Amino acid sequence: MIARFLPMAAMAALMACAPPPANETVEAPPPVPDALPLSPMPTGATAGPNGLTILSAPSPEYGPVAHSLERDWTPRREATTKPPRGAGAEVQRWIDWLEPQGLLAGAGFAPPQLDLAMTAEDFDALLEKEGRTAPTYFDYSFVAPLRRPALADDAREGIRLWPASPARSGAGNQAAYHGRIVLDDGCFFTVDAAGKKQLAWFPAEAGLMRDEEGYLTLVDRRWGHMLGRIGEEFMWAGPNRLRDGVDDTSKLQRLCGNHPIHVLSLPEAMEKVYVTYPHLRTGASATNAPPAPPKPPGN
Repeated sequence: MIARFLPMAAMAALMACAPPPANETVEAPPPVPDALPLSPMPTGATAGPNGLTILSAPSPEYGPVAHSLERDWTPRREATTKPPRGAGAEVQRWIDWLEPQGLLAGAGFAPPQLDLAMTAEDFDALLEKEGRTAPTYFDYSFVAPLRRPALADDAREGIRLWPASPARSGAGNQAAYHGRIVLDDGCFFTVDAAGKKQLAWFPAEAGLMRDEEGYLTLVDRRWGHMLGRIGEEFMWAGPNRLRDGVDDTSKLQRLCGNHPIHVLSLPEAMEKVYVTYPHLRTGASATNAPPAPPKPPGN
């Protein structure tokens, strides 16, 4: 008799196919689906030829998230030495270096100050890479890091493009703008009270997610606060402009049409604003307005 040896893998396969002992219970393997199920459609959305459409949405309860202190916090570094004579020229040199890269939100000369459109960590890394030393007689302010993605995984379907700046925001104009932010066949638009429709261009700090009820919702990527549901009426500050060499909208207009573009600052739903400042809902005088929430200690 000739002994025949099987490879270990083959022996394991045969053993797996052998019937179990009589006293051993075998559970049936779970069924294998033909395909992974798609995420359910966002609440209130309808499907168009090229994407989802959401033209209106009910406001949620904003009370628990309306009074936020975190969003007012700005990382800072104070000057540790007095500015020498000619400090203004040094400020201008830093402006000339940072501004073309879209890394400067603002600057001051007396006292010397740089408002960076980047985090403190990114600024330090840039200085090390370029072999530069930051003047100790400057004041510096930075942006908070982005802790959330621009698009949550469950918010990607039905969106042709997330139209947002790649560069961080800085100080801007403060005129109040109002309008509804909608999704129309996969493209985001602002619609004002007169019905004027423009492609929306969001700041880098805005992201998109689904809330607990399934509505597509704008979120502050720094702190995770809900800004409002797509389809609600919003308020934002402006006017704002596209930044040359930074904001490329060619793909947006190629996918969504050659519409005019409205550049937004970080928007907030009107209902959220009314919860924070009830006198605005009733048209009461600003002298009767409640005081603004205090800033965190140390600011």
